[in-house]
Amino acid sequence: LEMNEKATIINGINNKNQPYLVFKTGLFTDECAKVEWGPTEDISYSGGTIDMNGALNEEGTKAKNLPLINSSGAFAIGNSNNVTIKNVTFKDSYQGHAIQIAGSKNVLVDNSRFLGQALPKTMKDGQIISKESIQIEPLTRKGFPYALNDDGKKSENVTIQNSYFGKSDKSGELVTAIGTHYQTLSTQNPSNIKILNNHFDNMMYAGVRFTGFTDVLIKGNRFDKKVKGESVHYRESGAALVNAYSYKNTKDLLDLNKQVVIAENIFNIADPKTKAIRVAKDSAEYLGKVSDITVTKNVI
Repeated sequence: LEMNEKATIINGINNKNQPYLVFKTGLFTDECAKVEWGPTEDISYSGGTIDMNGALNEEGTKAKNLPLINSSGAFAIGNSNNVTIKNVTFKDSYQGHAIQIAGSKNVLVDNSRFLGQALPKTMKDGQIISKESIQIEPLTRKGFPYALNDDGKKSENVTIQNSYFGKSDKSGELVTAIGTHYQTLSTQNPSNIKILNNHFDNMMYAGVRFTGFTDVLIKGNRFDKKVKGESVHYRESGAALVNAYSYKNTKDLLDLNKQVVIAENIFNIADPKTKAIRVAKDSAEYLGKVSDITVTKNVI
């Protein structure tokens, strides 16, 4: 599907009982019941704007135009192969992911813009920091709730490049641009993830955050972080612009990051509470040791 550069698709789904997504691979039944999805192949989308229509009401408590929804996004890509998204502007998500990639292979996001994420003022910090604009994960029912697939198949060969992440004219900065916050040992690790030549403009929590990824290249990106007074969204507990932190969990055993290269990035940090790069793990013994991490030729 190729859109005219001036075309805009506006999310108008305002229903408690349906996904709040513009595009989704796979099917629901006529009664909106979930089913197991077969693979979807060879998807290409380019051009135009996808307005997720999530800008807040005046009270700052819910989406102004879609008051019944819990989140709004553009793409839910599950169990798919050979996906290309390029030259698209994504605007005003409400809480959730603009693009969710689960159990999918050969995915490219190129030369696109991600502008604005609406966060209700009632949200707590623990809820906010799990809201990646592009989430990359295995295919599980818990993480990807639109289907019954639950085989834990990894996402692999995912490249996000030449794109801009920042605020819009209606909504504040993104929480985290790219990554994931959860990866159990019982699923396959997402692998061959490339984050190249992007501009992360004043992310609230992280430009890239990930745990349990294998073979990651973060190269040639620009990360800008402003002070509180110049930010719409600001986290008092601080930020880490590249956050490769693996942590313990009371319910599941989580996994470490492996084979990570962070190279030739530029970090412009004005905020005193922000770190450029964090590579660490929780003290839980089962996590083992952080290893095979290369950090080189970055400018901070």
